[in-house]
Amino acid sequence: MGGSTSKPNLEDRLTRLEELADVNKDGMVSREELENALLEKDSEIDDLRQAYDDVVAENTRIIAELMEEQLKNLSSEISTSSVGVFVEELMENPKYNAKWVPDKIEKPIQVANFKLMLHAIKNICEAFSYDLFGHELKLVIVPKTSKKDTTLSNEEEGGPTPE
Repeated sequence: MGGSTSKPNLEDRLTRLEELADVNKDGMVSREELENALLEKDSEIDDLRQAYDDVVAENTRIIAELMEEQLKNLSSEISTSSVGVFVEELMENPKYNAKWVPDKIEKPIQVANFKLMLHAIKNICEAFSYDLFGHELKLVIVPKTSKKDTTLSNEEEGGPTPE
């Protein structure tokens, strides 16, 4: 029935044990030889465990480095187009639009101010770090959408589109 594997019989197992443990090849395995063989196997197991732990530690270090690099790449950008869309929407509201300043002058100043503010917030977030149960908790600021996504969502709502 099926592909069952058979265990070696007891005699084969004893023969294999004698080959491994009978160091002086006298045909008999003494208690000392057996203990030495077991100690040697335990040592091999310990070496393998240490090698495994080293591989896991190196893998964890590499993953942490890659994640840190990805976080830096994500957090290094402030979306000018998203800020521009926000400023245009803000300037449409008479409460926030300086009537005495032409929009062609006001908009770049507002975009620069909001980008400066976002950079300050980004720097504060990147400086924040908290150790939580052996994990590092960080805050990251990233653009919500790409330029293409922003354009599509604003066209659907009838709002201004970034250039």
